[in-house]
Amino acid sequence: MSALRKAAGEGRTTEILTLLEEGVDANAADEVGNTSLIYAVKGGHLEAVEVLLQQPNVDIQAINTEGLDALGVAMAENQEEIAALIQAFQMSTESPVESPVVHPVSTLFGKLKTSGLPCFLDKLCIG
Repeated sequence: MSALRKAAGEGRTTEILTLLEEGVDANAADEVGNTSLIYAVKGGHLEAVEVLLQQPNVDIQAINTEGLDALGVAMAENQEEIAALIQAFQMSTESPVESPVVHPVSTLFGKLKTSGLPCFLDKLCIG
């Protein structure tokens, strides 16, 4: 296992930053396609996910051999807060040409709360 994927999977943000500054590729995947971002998601390390998402070339859409990207892994692992962070990141980086209707995350969760469906992220569910 690479040092970056190990640090990400253990949530060691200082080490993640050091390795990235040394030029380690954030998108390097293991034999089943898991990147450091996916390792951070699987470990449930919100802060590590945030650090990795801030990297200019991070591939948020990298798919592992199970057919899951970081968001898919977050949802499969019941990491609701991390899933919300990834969704917010995706929405903030989409261009209006790709997605003409962009809703703020709080609006989406507000609609979820008022829909009667369970909302696991109470601080984001408003309405």
